[in-house]
Amino acid sequence: MGQDDSETMTCCYELTIDNSEISITYELAPVKEPPSPFPTSWWSGLRDLEYSHDGCFGPITRKELANQWVLVNPRIEELPDVMGIPYPDGRPPLIVRRALKEAIENANLGNCDFVKAGPIWNRRFHRELLDQDYYFMAIQTEVDSWDRDQSSISEINRSDGTSFFIINSPRTIRSKAIGQNLLWRDALTGTVLCSETFKLLAEQAGCRGLAFWKLEQTET
Repeated sequence: MGQDDSETMTCCYELTIDNSEISITYELAPVKEPPSPFPTSWWSGLRDLEYSHDGCFGPITRKELANQWVLVNPRIEELPDVMGIPYPDGRPPLIVRRALKEAIENANLGNCDFVKAGPIWNRRFHRELLDQDYYFMAIQTEVDSWDRDQSSISEINRSDGTSFFIINSPRTIRSKAIGQNLLWRDALTGTVLCSETFKLLAEQAGCRGLAFWKLEQTET
């Protein structure tokens, strides 16, 4: 790779969560104080969440998400701007505050689908968190991103006979495959990836709760 190519190549990151006390996961339930374990008849954001062919939330999922309580157990008073973990299969999805949602929409990414989140219940203090404005986010774009020759990818077999792929280390991105995308999932592993432009967009929106892991790149 020549010096000029290296200088013009935009940085690429794996999107993950801030590994600190502001990192908050959540559960979904139709009531704010559900029994344990949850009844199997309840709709589940892990088992039943579906995406349509274009990566948007499916119609039943949209309806169910809007009717769920978001259950959190934070150690901090002010919630972060992003809750959840960017799981490869998007189950459950990330939840983002309005400021980040609007920054994404104003940047005309055109590849994110949002559903308004329901009320938020703090399980630690048994109270509803009022004046919260959060949205479930689906990332629609998929790109074949990894340089297979310079990345370690494993296939994991499930008990039902299906399989999925995970990325290990080393992990290297094919820069030419990225194009003008700002935020996307890898087509094979589902890993959430983003460009330097998206990282700056999130930081300018004052986003707390995300972390960015810089990746190596090749020209292919």
